[in-house]
Amino acid sequence: MSFLPLVVIVAAIGLLLFVSFTHRGRGDRTKLLWVAVLALTAAVLARELSGPLGHVPVLDLFKRIALVASETGAMLLVLTFRRESITRRTGRIIWAVAAAVSVLQAVLLPTVPLLPDGTVPPYSDVVGIPGPVAYFAVNQFTLITFVAVGATGCIRALRNARQPRAAKISLILLLTAGACIVVYASTGLALLVGLPMDHDAVIQRVMLLVTIISMCASLAVGGIHKIVGNGQRRAAVNTATDIIEPLWNVVTTLRPDVVIDFPASTRYERLTRLTIETNDALALIRNDAADALTQLRAAHPSEPDLTAGLLAHLAGSDALPPLDKRLDSNRLLRVARRLGNDSLSASVFDLYRVRDAFARARRPATVQTA
Repeated sequence: MSFLPLVVIVAAIGLLLFVSFTHRGRGDRTKLLWVAVLALTAAVLARELSGPLGHVPVLDLFKRIALVASETGAMLLVLTFRRESITRRTGRIIWAVAAAVSVLQAVLLPTVPLLPDGTVPPYSDVVGIPGPVAYFAVNQFTLITFVAVGATGCIRALRNARQPRAAKISLILLLTAGACIVVYASTGLALLVGLPMDHDAVIQRVMLLVTIISMCASLAVGGIHKIVGNGQRRAAVNTATDIIEPLWNVVTTLRPDVVIDFPASTRYERLTRLTIETNDALALIRNDAADALTQLRAAHPSEPDLTAGLLAHLAGSDALPPLDKRLDSNRLLRVARRLGNDSLSASVFDLYRVRDAFARARRPATVQTA
């Protein structure tokens, strides 16, 4: 095995392990991409081992079956990005076709005349011999057909304006991998029909290496995007909690009846509870009909100043700590969007405005009591 393929394979395995430990995806797309990458890695390993071991029939058959499995996984993955994803029944049919192709290749393998050392001959040595030509051609035509189907779905998915950017990058990388597989298979077909080609072995090796790099990169894009997204969401939850929790402490002291006696299992659930309980308490405070608050309502007719004024009167002007000076409304909007829930994001932003109005108030309003 030469140095470059070894580096690529080790890097691919390292990338797979990294994504596996950091992004534990369990969806169908993640599983299909794993199948495609692992099968392709196995095919590249088998091809590289054929150098020192020779093209042993079993190793050659394993390589071709692994290539078909890899392309099947990649094709099904691409088809899930369409607006109307494929059904599980269709997926099972496609896997059945791939299995049938693999069985056919196993049946055709005994028809290949082996070299004196017991290895599979190169393409150029079997031109015009039906059995080995069929053995090689079935594999090449299957790869090209599967790539064509996958490329059609890939282009249709890329034209979907609602497709996330990370998904588009993954699709483009898969399309690149498919193009390399077509070059790889077309090179084999050209040799089978007797067309002279220079450096065909080098072309096929490079195409397989570029394919595995593209597929691994596609897997990494999805995994890294998920990792970054999760990190941003955790940071958004922490920032939102820092904004709401002091307000929650004040309003639940005034209206302890809104507190739900049920523990939150995650910080996201806790943020949701803080937001709900704070809004419930504020709604009761705003609707308070006490005569002492009438003058405050006149002084602060609009939100969020009314709520800020009511809190300053009921809890004191120093009841809430100052806001982080680095956090303005524009940054808070970006943070709130990362929470992944439009209703929660809107509530967090509204409560931030209450905190901001409270901080801007220079002194509490004066209330005359009877």
